[in-house]
Amino acid sequence: MSSYFDQLNNRVVGEDVDGVIHVEQEMIREVLLVTGDREFPEDLRQKAVALIGTWAVESKLEEFVPGIGPSPGVKHFKVMGYSRLIHEMHSLFHEVASREIKTRFGRFGDRPNLTLKQRDNWIKETFED
Repeated sequence: MSSYFDQLNNRVVGEDVDGVIHVEQEMIREVLLVTGDREFPEDLRQKAVALIGTWAVESKLEEFVPGIGPSPGVKHFKVMGYSRLIHEMHSLFHEVASREIKTRFGRFGDRPNLTLKQRDNWIKETFED
């Protein structure tokens, strides 16, 4: 596992549902910033959004379908003790890195946070001189 996803998984060990939601929300923010890039492959962008909709512990399903109960992500976490969303997103970002996609700022890697830093540095170097 990349250290990014290792760290996320380590942070949810022993957490309650609210703690997992907090960790997942941080990851979701970074993932959406990376997948929203114009050079990110559309098929992988759609997979990322589908994973978030399916496996995020915090779900809005109950707002739309009263009485539906906990999300699949909550059910999985309570039984298995880890975030299925983090696990699945890790696999997706391995696929991202394996494609070796060249972009205007470098390559997409398997760590969303480093990809964001790389892109931010490129923006600073390109537009702030």
